[in-house]
Amino acid sequence: MRRLSEVTRKVNGIAESSTMRRSHHLGILAIGLLLLSLTAFAPKQAVGADQEPAYGMALEAAIDHLVTSNYRLRTQFQEIPQARADELTASLRNAPAIFVDGNQLPYGSYSERRPGVATYEVSPALNVDYSGKRRSHMRQTRFATRQVEALYQNAVREEIDHLYDAYVDVLQNHEMVRMSHANLASLTEIAGEAQKRIRQGKPAELEMTDLSVQQFKATSAVGDAEMQQLEANRKLADLLALPANGADGLQVHGSLHDRSASPPSAKELLCLALESRPDLMAERLGVEYDRATMQVVQAERFDDAIVFYAPFQADNNRPQGKQVSTSWGAGAGTTMPLLDRSQGNIRRARIILTQRQIELQGLERRIANEVQRAQTEYEASREVVRHYEQDGLPAITRLRDESHRRFAAGEEALASLLDSQKNYHEESRRYLEALGRHRRAMLKLNTIVGQRILP
Repeated sequence: MRRLSEVTRKVNGIAESSTMRRSHHLGILAIGLLLLSLTAFAPKQAVGADQEPAYGMALEAAIDHLVTSNYRLRTQFQEIPQARADELTASLRNAPAIFVDGNQLPYGSYSERRPGVATYEVSPALNVDYSGKRRSHMRQTRFATRQVEALYQNAVREEIDHLYDAYVDVLQNHEMVRMSHANLASLTEIAGEAQKRIRQGKPAELEMTDLSVQQFKATSAVGDAEMQQLEANRKLADLLALPANGADGLQVHGSLHDRSASPPSAKELLCLALESRPDLMAERLGVEYDRATMQVVQAERFDDAIVFYAPFQADNNRPQGKQVSTSWGAGAGTTMPLLDRSQGNIRRARIILTQRQIELQGLERRIANEVQRAQTEYEASREVVRHYEQDGLPAITRLRDESHRRFAAGEEALASLLDSQKNYHEESRRYLEALGRHRRAMLKLNTIVGQRILP
């Protein structure tokens, strides 16, 4: 599925509709927010198990809501109708003019002793754009509009990337809260078992103190995890333009685990990026815009010609006892560009075009490097997660379970069990961080390519 391409087509379609302003406000009505309940889990629950929430906002719904409700996107979208208004202005022709004049009008009146003829004339005049300035301006504004649309699509891509990070933060902090509760529950269970053995005099006082310290740390970790989860919810709610009081009960639906197939090869990813990245499209359109600007400057070397037609000219011969004579006339005029004062502007336009072409080449090279780094990060983070799931977690879980069994059987001291529980919790936390890094690497690959190639 190519999510960004779908958003691009949706944006272009909406931009041509008069109902776009209303569509920005409809997304918030489609999302129901459920209260988030945090509960303790069984201490023996596997850390590698996928604890995907059963209800909440899915990533697809979050993206749709972002596109219609994000304040930055709503503001930048207004630049599209502005550019189209400029395009309309550039397509308008110059209005014709009408000259009404009288010549040789007497002071007083003509007579046989003071002969003369008063002449009256009506002449419509029209500017003729023989150098193609209007056509050049229309082409220039058309590329400007397409560039503004591409820049808006790139803003959507960037905001979706921010949404990816915020979304993964919420999922990761949800798991961290669960793990913190599970660790506290395990320590509580250990404390209950240790209290039973105190009556037998087996746990030393120092060991019980160590247990109390770990319980205190676990309780503090639960509070810190819940606070971080609230902050992550608020960051996500801010991106989605949700009300401040809606962040506390925001719940998302998703998973940190990678269930997708491997992405295409680096060469295929680069081809997709060069075809799909809206910032690259905007830069290419910028080159065309600068080329059109150079054509505008070249066309403006010549002023419009003026063509006029006088269908009615009247000579008043009545003072001489003769009839009024009528006639018609026509003419044209233009400037003579003996001195071309646009040479500097044309040279400057060519330099700007060359500069934009160099920037385009640099952007293509930068995108190629970004694709390579994103794929490397994806493969490296996936290998780390695979190592944890196949080797690290099973081993540390077996050690933890064996320590619990030996402690319950009276074959192991409390200090050894606490060390085992501590190591288990730390490795679980590192595994969760590795899951978060890999999930971000998956979504970052989508952002770099400009298409939704991974879920």
